[in-house]
Amino acid sequence: REKEMIRKRQYHRRLKSERDTLRRMVDELSRQLQELQHVSGGATETFANSTWRNIAMLQRDQRVQSETEQMRLFTAAKMQALYIKKLCEQLPNTLPQSNAWSVSPRPTGAPFDESVYHTLLNKVNACYTQIDDVLGEFDRDGVTTSVHRSQFNGEVQYFQHLNQFTEPYGYEHTHRTMWNLAKLFHRQQDRRDFYGVGDPNDTVVVRFRLLRTLANGATVSVLQRYVHRRFQGNKRTILVWKTLSEGEGVFRGIQSEETGWVCLQPATEEDSTLVRVCVRQAPMRFQAPDRCDSATGEFHQVLQNSVSEDMQEISAALDKMLLDDTL
Repeated sequence: REKEMIRKRQYHRRLKSERDTLRRMVDELSRQLQELQHVSGGATETFANSTWRNIAMLQRDQRVQSETEQMRLFTAAKMQALYIKKLCEQLPNTLPQSNAWSVSPRPTGAPFDESVYHTLLNKVNACYTQIDDVLGEFDRDGVTTSVHRSQFNGEVQYFQHLNQFTEPYGYEHTHRTMWNLAKLFHRQQDRRDFYGVGDPNDTVVVRFRLLRTLANGATVSVLQRYVHRRFQGNKRTILVWKTLSEGEGVFRGIQSEETGWVCLQPATEEDSTLVRVCVRQAPMRFQAPDRCDSATGEFHQVLQNSVSEDMQEISAALDKMLLDDTL
């Protein structure tokens, strides 16, 4: 009986010891849990702050990018608004034509849009400031043709034609003759000359059509608006022009803008004139999305051929006029 009582006391002491141990473990685990909850809460708050900061920075960058893109589109829209207005005015029920028309026996095209020609004249004035950079393109006599593409997407920026030659006639006579030829008298298809845009002594404003027959027998036409200006300096004459070409018929919706520079100055040889001509044709992407690529290619081929024709015509006429004047 005494032994049994001893076992009971030992058993109760062991239970008490285990309860005390468990109680200490509970207290320790509770303390650790509180620490973990505190650390976790701080980390969550830090993570949340970091996340919102990143979101705010991303939204700010997107807003700046959107504003930049909006300004770019706004500038492009301003530059193209006049051309879009011109196209809209070609729809039925157009407004009466301006009295700036020269007389023509038959209506053969769009009305005179003075704002378009003033825009082209402003571009001509701006291009005049680029003449020194353009002259840097010349490195030899003769004709050179090249295609310049964007480094970013490979699209054609412009087609370039260079022609450098020496006329065996004096500078004064040559630059006056060249200015007369700049009026493109050989372009007579539906031709109309306009006045009241720029100084008539140094500015030419003309509209005409190119008519061509393609290899498949189809006849195509291109309406061209042409603004040409003369800038005279000391022993140097610069001619600058802009031509807005608009496809018609199967070419409808395709456009191109041509820029040309001619520099005339005395050559090193006595009584001769150095002539340098640069022509650039830049596609204007106003065509419909479903526009056939072959039509676009044929359109630009017509324009490139017209540049070659103009160069040949002017060169031949220049030689003839100068020769006639010296006889």
